[in-house]
Amino acid sequence: MGIMAELLILEDDIHLRKFYTREFSEDGYHVAEAADSQEALRVLADDHRDPAMLDLVMPGQDGIELLERLVQQTPQLPVVINTAYPVCQHNYLTWSADARVVKSSDSTELKDTVLAVLERRRKADEG
Repeated sequence: MGIMAELLILEDDIHLRKFYTREFSEDGYHVAEAADSQEALRVLADDHRDPAMLDLVMPGQDGIELLERLVQQTPQLPVVINTAYPVCQHNYLTWSADARVVKSSDSTELKDTVLAVLERRRKADEG
């Protein structure tokens, strides 16, 4: 596909994190992984990423707290929430994310959503 985007995957479940990394890498993304919010912040501080994909429920600082911090510190960073909890769509704290996807064993919706968010951000940057 030749996407050539930098993607941060924040997922505490190692099996899902590796699955997403493989799926997005095969589509041409350069992927960095983080198992928790602190690791995600280190990755983002060291390296520019195009989108960040966040899990919401994690040990330590949860994804909502991280999202609030990211919106304040790097409002230009596209964020996609990937969660097993569809009720997050009703939580106003998640509305600042660019998109929300309910986890599934089929990564098609997630990949399509990340690509759409990237395209929207790039068009906004151009215009």
